This record gives sequence, structure tokens and C-alpha cells, in this order.
Amino acid sequence: MNQKGLVHIILAIIIVALASAVGYSTLIKDQTEQTSPTQNDNTPLQPALSPTATSGWKKYSGAALEFEYPSLISVKQDGETVVLSHSIAYKHTDPCDFKGDTDTPPLDKLSDFGVSIMVSNKNLKDTVQSNQGSDYIVKNFFEDNILKLSEGFIDKFNIGSLSGFQITSGAEGCGIYTYYFPISSTNTLVVNRPFISEFIPVHGNYQTYLNLPGIIPPNQEKEFFVKVLSSLKVKP
Repeated sequence: MNQKGLVHIILAIIIVALASAVGYSTLIKDQTEQTSPTQNDNTPLQPALSPTATSGWKKYSGAALEFEYPSLISVKQDGETVVLSHSIAYKHTDPCDFKGDTDTPPLDKLSDFGVSIMVSNKNLKDTVQSNQGSDYIVKNFFEDNILKLSEGFIDKFNIGSLSGFQITSGAEGCGIYTYYFPISSTNTLVVNRPFISEFIPVHGNYQTYLNLPGIIPPNQEKEFFVKVLSSLKVKP
């Protein structure tokens, strides 16, 4: 075979090898794109309830409110407010005691679920002002009696048949979520849900707390909260 023919053969081998490599790379990429999980940014915050989602739950029915709740949660009436709570006996330092006072007694219980619900006989604007304890939000975030959104502070919050707002107040892992749902021009449903500060990683002992027997972990606390509100009805 002459030198020119040998060169042609070598070039042909190189071309075939390159084509095979490109094809294999494309195949692997396609398979990876089809099988790798992706983050769905549109995943709803509130999971849909299945028919058996609250099987075995109890039912609360008062003068103004009706809802279902887990049997391990305690429910009591405190004036016009209904309080749902759960805690376990566990002596520990209050993670929200920022004074660092060594004379402050430790907490005897760890509260891992706390929600209060009430119906205000005021419109949304007046309810926000009285419940927040100041006129800051009313002065800065209401325009023509419409509450303006501010991401991470004032957000839309829709759940079940309720449509309203979530206001987040707090710092360093301590604070509260307050939910406002306008029921009519003169009535507003108010739900308060404090942070479970012991479970927030900024506080060093959170892994210890999460492993305590009988504890309601954060994902279950959120699930309970969502299902309680999804079942909630305000009586006329």
C-alpha cells in the first residue's frame, strides 16, 4: 500500500472514532436529562389533602370556628381565641433569651406546636394595626385600604378555602408568623404561629432537640398546621 492510501485509511479511522464519541456523549446527556431529578419551583406550599389525610383526627366546633386536629394536640378556648398546642417535658435554655442572663431559669418544656386562631370583628386594616401592636404596617404597607406585598415580610397566603396574607416578624431564629384572612368587610380571621426556635440551625442544640422522644419534627408541624387550616371553617 502506498503512503497516500495509508493516510486515507488513518483519516477514516479518526473520523469514525470522533463520530462515535459525539454520539455516545449525546446519548449520555439525553439519558441524564431524562432521569435526573429537577427542582420544581412551582411546587405548592400547601399539599393537597387526600380523603384519609385526617383519619383519626378530632373535630373542634365552637361558636365561631370549626376544624379538625390531630389527637395528640391539645385544644383550649381562651376568651375569643382557640389555642392549639403540644409540648414535651424537657428542661433547656430559652433560645430566645438574648440577654444571656445566667439567673434566668431554664424552660421546663419544649413547645413544638403552637397555633392560636380568632375571628376579629374589624376589617383587615384595623385588625392588622391592633394585632401587630403598632401602626408601622398600616402606615407603610396599606394603600387605599389594600395591603401591599413585600417578599419575605408580607406575602400572599392561600390555603383551603382561605385567601389572605402571611406576615413574618422575627430575628435570629425567633419570631412569629401571623396570618390574616379577610372574611368580610367587618371580620378578619387571625392565626398566630410562633417559630419553633429550638429547631432552627442558628441555635446550636437543634439536633439534640430533633432527636427527643415524642417530639413533633418541623416537617410534621408544618403538615399539621396546613391540614388544620385546610379543614377550618368560620361560622356565620
